[in-house]
Amino acid sequence: HHSSDEGSVMLLCDGCEGKFNMSRLEPPLLSVPQGDWYCPRCLNGRCWATVDPRIGRKVSKVFPAQEHTNSNVTVKTLGEITSCMVSMPESSNTLLYVVRYENGAEETWSLEDIDIALKETGNPVASIQCLEAVTESPGYGCGTENGLVSEVVPNPLNPRISDAAAQKAVSSTIFQDTIVSSAGLLVTGADGMSASEWLRLLILLVMKCITSDPLQAVVSRLENEANLKVAGISSEAAQIKSVLEILPNVTDDEEDGDVKGTINP
Repeated sequence: HHSSDEGSVMLLCDGCEGKFNMSRLEPPLLSVPQGDWYCPRCLNGRCWATVDPRIGRKVSKVFPAQEHTNSNVTVKTLGEITSCMVSMPESSNTLLYVVRYENGAEETWSLEDIDIALKETGNPVASIQCLEAVTESPGYGCGTENGLVSEVVPNPLNPRISDAAAQKAVSSTIFQDTIVSSAGLLVTGADGMSASEWLRLLILLVMKCITSDPLQAVVSRLENEANLKVAGISSEAAQIKSVLEILPNVTDDEEDGDVKGTINP
């Protein structure tokens, strides 16, 4: 937060939803841009997860040795900081870090524990001066469980995406959902997906099955059989010239029996 923010126009980034003071941008903006506006960080495809110096560093933790019954026997296990996520408790937002150990197990550490462990290993990093500013933007928490993932560069601005692919991404919601679901599986994995993300993936799979060639062949065959059946019924109906042709013949005895049965049940 800066003192000039209170009396200045704040721009909301359409990529990360971060708030930016127009007068403090480089270069400063003199008027509000028309249409979507993306901050310099999103234009560079970067967010805190890509610049946090803690990611990729080694930490260690002491665990009880499983092969010993004596609880005093311990072993030091090395781990690597693989990712970070936003934690939103009732008091104030903070960061949590995922540490993966040599045996493949993972554990979630707090920001304070990470900084202490890095200092103990002789490889400290500078503390985060504006932790609230890092965690306040909901755009940074766009992944499952508010995981900090790299913001995708807007398609029209991405030099690695062709114009045809960019137009397809804008016009087709199925294409957009497919990209989002694929990115979610790549970033968070199956274990970290929420119910809404699983539902979106299920809908995409159902739509993919519906448009598959074998299913389309079955649908075409059923449609042809139904059309032939309807055509046969229509042909028979076209030959009927009187209602009497389709009504069953009722004799006088049958009529009397029905009447008597109705009066004397």
